[in-house]
Amino acid sequence: MSIDTRASRFLFDATRRSSTLTFFATFGAGGLVWFLAGGALCIWTFAFDATPNLLGGPVGRLMFGLAAGGLLWSVSTALQFLFQRPRPFKVPGHPEPLSLLSWITPSFPSGHATLAFAAAAVLALTTGWVLPFFLCAAIVALSRVAVGVHYLGDAIAGAFLGILGFYGAVASLLLFSSSFS
Repeated sequence: MSIDTRASRFLFDATRRSSTLTFFATFGAGGLVWFLAGGALCIWTFAFDATPNLLGGPVGRLMFGLAAGGLLWSVSTALQFLFQRPRPFKVPGHPEPLSLLSWITPSFPSGHATLAFAAAAVLALTTGWVLPFFLCAAIVALSRVAVGVHYLGDAIAGAFLGILGFYGAVASLLLFSSSFS
């Protein structure tokens, strides 16, 4: 059994032994990512006054944010189908997850971790509050492992993808906006 599998199973087993941990892990695995993403989109769209005319104002920033988030989610999903790593609960001997999935894609990388870390990067850039937002993103990523729907390596890969995707979007934005100045 790999270190990734052992660490993931340890976190899952510890979580399912505690109703309190199960509650918080379930919220972190499902709901917290959408609060982060929604907050990032709202702040990016309406409260980012450093460059008020960036992309033509709030509507342009909203469209860019939605497109960047959608692209990151699509890349994450494409990588899942490329790598075809089965989710932990699909492996014989692993118990059912603590959180139900509405659809089942392969496991690697975690799309929730990707989106959470990209949103955390947006929020950190626009507010200057780095630690709270990256801590929330880490909670989302680890919660996906704790409820048994991802391995730790999936969450780590998703975190890297989210951060790299964010910086790629910012670099594209800077390149795009400088070519029209």
